[in-house]
Amino acid sequence: MSKKIFFTITCLLATLSFFTGCDKEEKTKTVVNSDVAITEEPQKGGNGIVNDPNKQLDFRKCADNVKQILLGDDYPPMDISIELPTEENNFFNVILISEERPETEEHFLWWINDCIVMLNEEAVKQMPDKYAPAGENYYGGLFDEYDIMVTATCNDDIMSKWPVDQMISAGSHDPLVLNESEFSIDDFNDIEL
Repeated sequence: MSKKIFFTITCLLATLSFFTGCDKEEKTKTVVNSDVAITEEPQKGGNGIVNDPNKQLDFRKCADNVKQILLGDDYPPMDISIELPTEENNFFNVILISEERPETEEHFLWWINDCIVMLNEEAVKQMPDKYAPAGENYYGGLFDEYDIMVTATCNDDIMSKWPVDQMISAGSHDPLVLNESEFSIDDFNDIEL
C-alpha cells in the first residue's frame, strides 16, 4: 500500500513540475567543456544562419545612412568616404577629414569609433539574425566578417599628419590608437618613379 501511495505522489509531482516548467522560457543553457560546466545567457544575433539565404546586406545603404548621421548637427563639418568591400578587397575603407582641427586628436578616435559602430548597427537592422550588435571592446558582428581600414585628419594636416591610420583585421576588434608619426612632402621626393 505504501508503495502505491509513494508511486502516486511521485507521478503527481512529475506532472506538476512538467506543467509549471512549460510556461517558462529557457533563459540559460549549460555548456560542459571537459570537467567544467559553464552557464551562459543565450546570444541574440551574431553570425547565425540567415533565415532567407537569398538576402544580401545592402552595403551602400549602410554607408549612406552612416554618412548622413555623421554629416548631421551632432558632428563638426567633415568630408567622409566609406569605400565598400568588393570581391577583390574584403574590407571597408573609411576616410574622415574634418574641416577644422579638433581640440584634441582623440576626437578623431571618437568619430571613427562612432562610424564603425554605426556601420554595424545598420547591418544589424538589415540582418539581425546574422550580425551581432556592438558592445564594449567589440565593434559588432559585421567586423567579425570584414576588415576595416580607418584614416582621419583635418584639412590643415592632410600633407603632414594623419592621427588615425589603422587597419583592423576581421574578428580582432583591436582598439583604435592614435598615429604619432608625421611625414613631410620631402619624404616623397626621394621616391623614384
